[in-house]
Amino acid sequence: MKELEKKILQKGLLFDFVRGRYEDGFVVTREFIETKFSASVVFPLTNDNKVILVKQFRAPTGGDILEVPAGKVDHGEKPIDAAKRELEEETGMIAGKIVSLGRGFASPGISSEFYHFFLATELVQGTPNPDYDEKVSAITMDISEFEKKIQSGEIPDSKSIAAYGLWRASQK
Repeated sequence: MKELEKKILQKGLLFDFVRGRYEDGFVVTREFIETKFSASVVFPLTNDNKVILVKQFRAPTGGDILEVPAGKVDHGEKPIDAAKRELEEETGMIAGKIVSLGRGFASPGISSEFYHFFLATELVQGTPNPDYDEKVSAITMDISEFEKKIQSGEIPDSKSIAAYGLWRASQK
């Protein structure tokens, strides 16, 4: 589709609310969130096959949820460096090895938010240092428990589910 018009309806700190008009034989109007950043998502796996999650408050969900560590890639920062930084900030762990699992859009029907997924292994203890406005606590669980919590809906975070799926696919 050809873009005919794009208008920012509301500017925000981290994203803008946008309305666009597009044409490909007919004209459609779409509204979406245009993010001002991409995000790195980390699937941290210990040597004994446990995943490290963070429990934190997420305003849109109305409460705390369990999720893998993640955060925005700062301007000029490489996604892998953001992944390392977020892992230590949120869990206190430092990755001896970190590799890409893939990348993709979070929810392309409504947002331009883009994720870079990484597997972090050979973990050693560092110092947690969450952002001033974050209240996070690290939780370690067996992969089998993590899988059960995904299946039961206790872990409803799509980036965590995607990171797990990418990790599983990399094991084949």
